[in-house]
Amino acid sequence: MKKNFLPKVLGLSAALLMAGMTQLAMAQAYPNKPVKMLIPFPPGGPTDLTGRTYADKLTTALGQSFVVENRPGPNGIIVSNATIAAAADGYTLAFSSVGGAVLAPAINAYRNKPQDPDTLKQLTAVSLMAETPLGIFVNPSLNINTVPELIAQLRANGAKMNVGSDGIGSSTHLAEELFMNLLKLESTHVPFKGTVDVTNALMQNQVQWSVTGIGGPPISLHRQGRVKIIAVGGSTRLPALPELPTVAEAANLPGFDVASWFAIFVRTGTDKAIINSLSTEIQKAAKMQDVIDKLGALSIVARGSTPEQLNAKVDADYKKWSDLLKTGKIKFE
Repeated sequence: MKKNFLPKVLGLSAALLMAGMTQLAMAQAYPNKPVKMLIPFPPGGPTDLTGRTYADKLTTALGQSFVVENRPGPNGIIVSNATIAAAADGYTLAFSSVGGAVLAPAINAYRNKPQDPDTLKQLTAVSLMAETPLGIFVNPSLNINTVPELIAQLRANGAKMNVGSDGIGSSTHLAEELFMNLLKLESTHVPFKGTVDVTNALMQNQVQWSVTGIGGPPISLHRQGRVKIIAVGGSTRLPALPELPTVAEAANLPGFDVASWFAIFVRTGTDKAIINSLSTEIQKAAKMQDVIDKLGALSIVARGSTPEQLNAKVDADYKKWSDLLKTGKIKFE
């Protein structure tokens, strides 16, 4: 038996070495065919433009076509399932939002619902791509020009004031609840089916305030005086609206940071070298002036990251929203 042991060990070592060399060769050759980028939003919108902007840069940098496929669906479920069903080879990329990557899993856990798909385990982070700051909006007819003035109104008449969101459990709904929870405020929540409906309701004074994405039509309506943005929800002021303070500084809420973000994920098990290659090129693209300008025109901030940085963001956001859900103030029925 001892005579046969050494050849078996050497044979196993050789097999493992060959497997490792094959995997390395595949990673070094990546990509050698077109890559699909699945986007969970319809074509033509700001998020679609974000994905296509990066796809063009990846095509140029890596020498293969990065083809965008739009697969709209709630919380990116269709995109997540398609990516998980594909091979773990880096040829199917999931363009995911904070809603699909963080909010849906946090809400499912809070409601004791199965994680299907289990994006936290079945998808692996590649890189952040962009952030869209949320802003606090008010109806222009109200005598509210600052966050302290809104807080004063809510303390006096909160139950009589309606706050609109993009829907129950949406990022805007949770941001509103976080704001009110931290300041011990109340307001009557009115859910809508998206930003357009919320903005229309705000203009008609059906809701008196909202936390809404700033990019696209809302910022134009603000400039026209049809809605009023009094603060931005991100960690820094917005270059497009430098006169507006952050909520953190206006309300003395250090660390208050709410934004919609978008990132690239791949199926778990994808080779680390492929993930790093994609992440490196996305980070490079996010620093290119034409990308910054193109997205900036829509009030979208280009922002790349390492896989580790994106993982840390997912973990931090998951904890933040899970802690808020545990207060029991958000009703899903």
